Amino acid sequence: MNKFILLFSQSYTNKLKAKSFLITTLIMLAGIACFFMWPTISSWFSSDDKPMTVAVSDQTNAQAATYFHSSKQIKFTPTTRSVHQEEQRIVKGKTDALLVLSLDQKGALQAELKTKNPLQLTDQQMLEEQTRAANQLFTIQQLNLSAEQAQKIMNQKIELHQKVLTKHAENGKTSGQKSTATLVSYAVAFIIYLFVLSYLSIISSEIAAEKDSRIMEIIISSTSPVTHLLSRVFGTLALAMTQFIVLIGGALLMARAFQDGKYWDMVSNLLSELTLGYIVFAILFFFLACLLYTLVGAVLGSLVNKVQDVGQAVMPVTMLLMVGFLSQSAE
Repeated sequence: MNKFILLFSQSYTNKLKAKSFLITTLIMLAGIACFFMWPTISSWFSSDDKPMTVAVSDQTNAQAATYFHSSKQIKFTPTTRSVHQEEQRIVKGKTDALLVLSLDQKGALQAELKTKNPLQLTDQQMLEEQTRAANQLFTIQQLNLSAEQAQKIMNQKIELHQKVLTKHAENGKTSGQKSTATLVSYAVAFIIYLFVLSYLSIISSEIAAEKDSRIMEIIISSTSPVTHLLSRVFGTLALAMTQFIVLIGGALLMARAFQDGKYWDMVSNLLSELTLGYIVFAILFFFLACLLYTLVGAVLGSLVNKVQDVGQAVMPVTMLLMVGFLSQSAE
């Protein structure tokens, strides 16, 4: 046991103090910080142009244009000009877009957007959301409902609970719980995939490099091959767990600090949808999967004769994991 601890600490500390490990961890933390600060970062590069101006031509005779509310990104302006005149203004650059509102034969609201060039995705999504909200309000107004009744309809929500009638079976989960569990499963699978890409070649290269070193002869003469192999495996596994703990801890701290804790609330709501048993199972599955791939990498490293052949040896494992990840995504 003393020899195992000595080899384990030597393998772990050497990798932990390596510049490559420190630089990689710092780069990942910087990437996570950029993710949480993306709204602020994107505002630095955004232009100070005026919001997109959208002229609204209301042909419904029901004041449907009043249901479109301006924001910082989009400014709606009702117009009394003809459609042809507004189209000429768009071509000349005086207006960004024209929204034509009309009614079909059944009295339902129709909307047609006319622009000079295709809109960006964010602008198009905001316009679609505004149109859906305006259509809901217009439909409610056509039903002659009071403001209280309309607000009650807009805020009305219902959740379908499932009850399993089979004996000794638990009640079914809600769709929100199933969606959250699916999202967490994908996240765990993606982290395992990153682990394989990062650490499978590390352990394989280390084992293969020691075969060409004369130090290996001294190590084998003083300890058993199994002890040496397990010390390298658990040293690499401990290094990976250390990096993951640093990254996850840093991500949680950033989620709490940035954007007034908005991301922290999202994480809290996400975890509240999961049961304790599922969380324990996900952590256990992640750890055992990392342990399995580390052992496989060590075995593949012991089979090759040169370090240059490590990439070719670990390629089938990487492809197998990729096939499993893609097949899960396709389901």
